[in-house]
Formats: sequence, C-alpha cells, structure tokens
Amino acid sequence: MTVLLKKYADHVGIAASGLCLVHCLAMPFVTAFWLQNDHCAAGNDCCDHATGFNYDYLFVVFSALAVWLASSHCSRLWLKAMMWACFTVLAAGLLLEHRIEGAHTATLFAAVGLAAAHFLNWRYCRLCNPPREA
Repeated sequence: MTVLLKKYADHVGIAASGLCLVHCLAMPFVTAFWLQNDHCAAGNDCCDHATGFNYDYLFVVFSALAVWLASSHCSRLWLKAMMWACFTVLAAGLLLEHRIEGAHTATLFAAVGLAAAHFLNWRYCRLCNPPREA
C-alpha cells in the first residue's frame, strides 16, 4: 500500500490541487445560487456561515500527504522547496481566509503552483528516478 501511495503521490497531488482550484473558483457561484433561490429562509441563520461541509481541510490533508510522499523521492531541491512553499501558502491561505484580505487569491495561486510542482516532479524526477518496489 505504501509503495502504491508513493508511486502515485504526484497524481494525487495534481488531482487534489486541481480539485481545490475548481472548488475555490466554483464555490462563490454555488453559494450565490444557493442564496438566490431562497434555500435559506428569512430569519434562519443558515446564511450566516458557509453552507454544507467545508472541504478546504480535506484538500489540505490530501495535499500534505501528496507533498510529503512526492518530495521524499524528489532529487531536485528547488522542486522540493517549491512543493513545500506552495503547500505552506495553500494551508495558511485556507486557515487565514476569513481573517486576512487577499488570502483567497493567494490560495488560488498556491493551488496552481502546487499542481505545477507535482507535474514537474512527475515529469522530470519520477520518470528519471522511479521508486524501487519494496
């Protein structure tokens, strides 16, 4: 199981970052549609907070796992630093989104950067240095 996770860490990272980006771009439209169609009745406090389950923390967990596994086999230090820097900005942006203006925008750029870092790691590091089977 561990070998399988290590083998596909970059694929999981690209998918998690891509889904995070789609989620971040689509959620304002979903929330506006939700509010526009009176899914929150007048006087009900459901409009005061985010509706539904907050998937942000799920993306942080998958991204952390993917970065940790992918960077453990990365031979290029600049790429490893890029993955961890993008993950740090992504996690900080998600945790501080409601407190700091512009954190959401930083999160979007971090998701793009993290997907690009995983792609570069898969393209240049994994194909040259495939992980050995245990």
